[in-house]
This record gives sequence, structure tokens and C-alpha cells, in this order.
Amino acid sequence: MKLLYCLKCVTPGRYYVGYTEVWRWKERHREHTSNLGALWTRIHGVDKVMWKRLVPDKDARRLEDEECALLCCKYGINGC
Repeated sequence: MKLLYCLKCVTPGRYYVGYTEVWRWKERHREHTSNLGALWTRIHGVDKVMWKRLVPDKDARRLEDEECALLCCKYGINGC
């Protein structure tokens, strides 16, 4: 299982969706909030965790893309 998560960025209307190993969540979250994570979160900062959920390994990438697409539909092409 993987952990799929959504972060609300400091920049209004910006979100980050990612996935990681369940056991690695705390470290990955620390990376994002310490400006060591993905370029998107380094640029837009991290305000809070919106949600996180367990997903099968084989579905993680597809579900990440789907959640990001939903956020782009809601907040515009640069929303996620």
C-alpha cells in the first residue's frame, strides 16, 4: 500500500498531490515543509495536509494524476 496525500499550499488556490510509502510519510511531510520536497511545494510553500489515504501500489500513480486533474478543474490549470 502507498499513502496518497494532498497538501494545501500557502499560495492561494495551489495544491500538491503526491504519494509515498506509508512508513515514509513523516519524513516526506518534513521534506515538503522544510523546503526540501517537490519543486511545487518549494515554490508555493505548504499550509496544511488536506487529506491522506491508503491506496494500492499499482493504483497510486493513476490516482495521483486523477486527484491532480480534479484540482486543476476546480482551481485552474496551475492549481495543482
